[in-house]
Amino acid sequence: MEILKKKNNLILIIISVFFISCNTNSSRIDKLIEKANVLYSEKEYEQVIKNDNEIIKLNPQLHQIYFQRSLSKYNTEDLKGALEDINNAINIKKEGEYFYHKARFFEKMNKIDSAIAYYTLAVKLDSNLYEAFNNRGLLYKSNRKYQLALTDFNKALELDPNNSILYNNRATLYQELENQEKAIEDFTKAIKINELSYYYRSRAASYAFINKFNKALSDLNKAIELDPSNSMAFNDRGLLNNISGDRVKACSDWKKAEELGSTEARYYINKFCL
Repeated sequence: MEILKKKNNLILIIISVFFISCNTNSSRIDKLIEKANVLYSEKEYEQVIKNDNEIIKLNPQLHQIYFQRSLSKYNTEDLKGALEDINNAINIKKEGEYFYHKARFFEKMNKIDSAIAYYTLAVKLDSNLYEAFNNRGLLYKSNRKYQLALTDFNKALELDPNNSILYNNRATLYQELENQEKAIEDFTKAIKINELSYYYRSRAASYAFINKFNKALSDLNKAIELDPSNSMAFNDRGLLNNISGDRVKACSDWKKAEELGSTEARYYINKFCL
């Protein structure tokens, strides 16, 4: 009876020590996670990696920590390490977001087929990942799979209809399809959300393509107003002024473009201004 009592007491001590140890580890992990999150928000990626290493030693089953360490390694140009850690996260839990980032890593390595495959897995697991639809659409577009690209851009916009980048991406697809009216519609929507010099310059190209030169010129003026360092906008405006017969303004624009670093401008200066 005494032996049994001693055994029971020993078991209770072991259990108590186990729970104290678990609680101590849990408390330490919580503090390390909090610290890592702050460091990540401050873009201190090397420090995040060190913190996450400690967390993983204490608990190697936290898929979110492998994910955070993966992104931190990616941001420090350690692509191999980033891929290893995203695989570690996926092995513990298959999340759409994890496959999305794995696709990004393969895209960075220029392994386009693999990137498309993992974007596809990402949206199968999480159909709300508009970024995955957008990125896959861009890859389809670069491979001239235009209908697939359009389907993806449409889906991305359905999920996030107030994203100017998505309208811009679909607009550039319409430009490649030579559907300038549709491109202009999308650039206009992008501009309503976010007035960027790039969007005005891009819409100007579509206007010029359908011979609406006054509207194109107006857009290029706005592009330059928003970004006076936009050498390409000066180049384009020089071309429009030249088409309109105003050689003086054209040469002035090309000279300004060259000052801003455009090598293309020198060709036009040599051809039309000397």
